[in-house]
Amino acid sequence: MKKVLMGLFMLSLGACSYFNAPEITIRNDSPAVIKNISLSGSGFTKKISSLEPGKAISVTVHPRGESGLEIQFDSPQGRIIKGDMAYIESWGGYKVTISVNKKLEVTSELKLAT
Repeated sequence: MKKVLMGLFMLSLGACSYFNAPEITIRNDSPAVIKNISLSGSGFTKKISSLEPGKAISVTVHPRGESGLEIQFDSPQGRIIKGDMAYIESWGGYKVTISVNKKLEVTSELKLAT
């Protein structure tokens, strides 16, 4: 009986995360502060004033249905705009990590709730 209850509990936890809104994490692995950060997609824009080198921040976004993900920020090299970072939907447990490397190149990694 304990195994059945534990199995149901684990299943319900997985189902709950599946219905969560997308979570976006931005990691600044560059040597510079990035400023005026903007994440945008269908029906949302999230603004973050700045992110220090070696730091990360996570935000939850609420797109209207299917959406792409774009990031913009100011760097010592000027304004950087990067579209097509990820495909997300309003629910489904999407987790996106956007990384800014030492050369201010921007990459992303997508994970789905399991």
